[in-house]
Amino acid sequence: MKTIKLLYDEGYDLFCRDINDDDTESVIPEEITFLEMYLEMYPEVTKLDILEIIEYVFLVHFNYPYISEKSESDETMLIPLFTYTNMSNDFHASYISDYYHIVGHLFLSGYIDFMVEAPIETLLSNYMEDKYKAWLHFRDNFLYKERFNYYGDDVMLYNGKIYTNDTCPYVYENGIKKYLGIAPTYSSTSWDDPTFWSAYNVFTVATKKGMDYFEKELAPRIYQKYKDLEVEVDDNYNVIRWIGHVNNKI
Repeated sequence: MKTIKLLYDEGYDLFCRDINDDDTESVIPEEITFLEMYLEMYPEVTKLDILEIIEYVFLVHFNYPYISEKSESDETMLIPLFTYTNMSNDFHASYISDYYHIVGHLFLSGYIDFMVEAPIETLLSNYMEDKYKAWLHFRDNFLYKERFNYYGDDVMLYNGKIYTNDTCPYVYENGIKKYLGIAPTYSSTSWDDPTFWSAYNVFTVATKKGMDYFEKELAPRIYQKYKDLEVEVDDNYNVIRWIGHVNNKI
């Protein structure tokens, strides 16, 4: 048996505690996602609670970089929600949809941004005069197709034609097979052509407005709400008894 907390400190990822001055560790195993354990710890949870905690976890990951520094999108957007296999399909699909809605709200509010590097570094917020149209273009071609979890190792481009690893022309140099094509998902891309968008060439960018919102409003509110939520679990992380509580009046 062991005792675990949802939040060990303000601004921390869920179920993460200090192991030294520079790093934290999760108190739950990798195969259990934050949402699974959260629902186990807080059975009276509401839909609003779940959406709030998804936004919190997303911004914890999104705001790790310094303001205006870009990160590969798989590092920030592939939150554990996507690996939660114990949900029913309908329940899972519902919260994936809610997650995308949260991302859209944060982008349209200026709390987060996205960037590509061709022909020059261009933020999604500056891509079109109509920011909402830019968002729809991004949502439909990047989020709905889960390009933040796509690496394009199966696609090669040669002389303007698309090949797979099996069909791409190649030569042998010093006995080593060398493809004549390149993997376009590793190269710079533009907002105009989503064909080769991937986790490698569409970046996430933290903004000052978003960092301020997280540090001054969201993180303190979430910490005060859940700082006393503590449970005792068995070796399989099933809750044996509740020791703490949720401060719903925050």
